[in-house]
Amino acid sequence: MTHQQMKTLLGFGYSFTPSEGMLVDYYLRNKVLDEPMDYCVIEEVDNVYNIHPQDLAGVMHKGIDKVQEFTWGVSQAWYFFTRSPFELQSSKVLARWICSSEKEDIYLKDVKVGVKQRFEFCEGCRNRYSITEYQLCSPPENPKNGHWFVCQLKMIGNSVDELMSILELRAGHAM
Repeated sequence: MTHQQMKTLLGFGYSFTPSEGMLVDYYLRNKVLDEPMDYCVIEEVDNVYNIHPQDLAGVMHKGIDKVQEFTWGVSQAWYFFTRSPFELQSSKVLARWICSSEKEDIYLKDVKVGVKQRFEFCEGCRNRYSITEYQLCSPPENPKNGHWFVCQLKMIGNSVDELMSILELRAGHAM
């Protein structure tokens, strides 16, 4: 099902705000097991850590006006499945993601289902973006769909409107 079909089906006002436990135990576990998921709005990205966060926020839909469409119903957060954990980020990237927290356990109904760790994007002296990387605490031994992580990208102290302004400015320079 495409995002447009999903948007039509779910209606205006739908907000994708899963709990951390649900994000790991339902979405990530089903991704790893290659099980179908109802209304999954999480896109796949080869390696989120090798893409500038401004570009990553626009990955789901090419074009500036589509970024705002994607953020409809979401409070300034983007979700991505990736096979490349933080440890595998490229050394060719000028700006860097740095670890900003220890690993924390994720629980669903008092059962540990995964762990999370937060990273901040450092470009010069400004940190505008953070990614929280989630992984299963006990992934299946033979995953049908390979090993996956789910990442939540957030803006630190910025709004979607500011992101739109930045993307519009960048698009103007590209012409």
